[in-house]
Amino acid sequence: MDMNMKTSLSLLQRQLHRRELLRAAAVAGGLATLATLSASAGSSVAQAAGSSVLQLFWRGTDAALWTRWRNADGSWSADQRMGGTLSSDPVAAQVPFTGAVHVFWRGADGSLRTRWRNTDGSWSDEANFGGSLFSGQEGPALPVPASGNDLQVFWRGGDAALWTHFRDRGGTWYAEQRLGGFLTSDPAVAQVPGTDGQVFYRGGDSALWTVWRNQDGSWSDHFKLGGVLNGLDIVAVQVPGTQVVQVFYQGADNDIWTRWRNKDGSWSDESSLMGGLGGLFRNLTAAQVPGIGRLQLFFRGADGTLWTRWRDPGSDGAWAVWIPIGGYDFGLGEDIAGGPVAAQVPGTNVLALFYRGADGTLWTRWRNPDGTWSDDQRLGSVLTGDPTAVAIP
Repeated sequence: MDMNMKTSLSLLQRQLHRRELLRAAAVAGGLATLATLSASAGSSVAQAAGSSVLQLFWRGTDAALWTRWRNADGSWSADQRMGGTLSSDPVAAQVPFTGAVHVFWRGADGSLRTRWRNTDGSWSDEANFGGSLFSGQEGPALPVPASGNDLQVFWRGGDAALWTHFRDRGGTWYAEQRLGGFLTSDPAVAQVPGTDGQVFYRGGDSALWTVWRNQDGSWSDHFKLGGVLNGLDIVAVQVPGTQVVQVFYQGADNDIWTRWRNKDGSWSDESSLMGGLGGLFRNLTAAQVPGIGRLQLFFRGADGTLWTRWRDPGSDGAWAVWIPIGGYDFGLGEDIAGGPVAAQVPGTNVLALFYRGADGTLWTRWRNPDGTWSDDQRLGSVLTGDPTAVAIP
């Protein structure tokens, strides 16, 4: 272990010790809620096309879908109830090259449900897409563009296999398709150069597995990448400015581990980024920092606070050590009850974070273009689960 990593570990250990009493008082209740609710509740973020609006969706205390949005002038709307009965995280995605936004969730009967925002700003009624989603999963995988104007959503089925639903560029949804495999986590999806999307999941042997859709529409066999995964944290993202796809996951030691797919299709060995994730639920997200091409991780640490680490462009893949941004020690300083959401504020180079605080309400802070971070701000909406990030093309 090099000196920087030893220093980071020592600081993390001291932080854990110093925050023990505060964490017990402020986060213990949040952890209890997390243990019972995180598998069936959450929030997501989507950008409404053409409106300079950042819109949030979450599961409320009444199990309905709720939303609020950030206007172009920085003001926030009031909470709005959209109805339905959710038994999983909602996830949201913009339909490629349109002004439509789809929101998906697991209904009370286990089926895949959706509503969508039309280009004129109106919302459809709730639609039942059928199928059977795995009981207790956090939600469908984040939808990704398949090719051109197509959209595809993935989920772990009631039989623990991978399932998918596909929308073509004309707006037609095709019958669900069983892709096989045996999933012990929810799937994570990334757009991979040279393919039409790649899915990653934890298999029955706790290793990382993958399957991908070829450009002709066919699917590969399921392929084992190895490793030993713990919890539900799997994040897959394209490294900015490259054709490299990097996957992050929670290892058996609860640290963040990673491996990446090179341009030629080969895979690296796995490597530890340390970090100390805070539980077996979703704590981790990755985002591209707008304007600088930086890949940055945000996560809930074992001490219950918000932490970050990043990979700078031009660094030949090197990751920064834990460095202070403001707040407590090397963290961002907030006590949070689950994983953060990261989203670019439309029309700016501002990266905003949203998360459930220890009080169960929605909080935010943001990174300004000059690299400084705002103070945290309480938005007040009451969440019953943890946030999840949605990538908007």
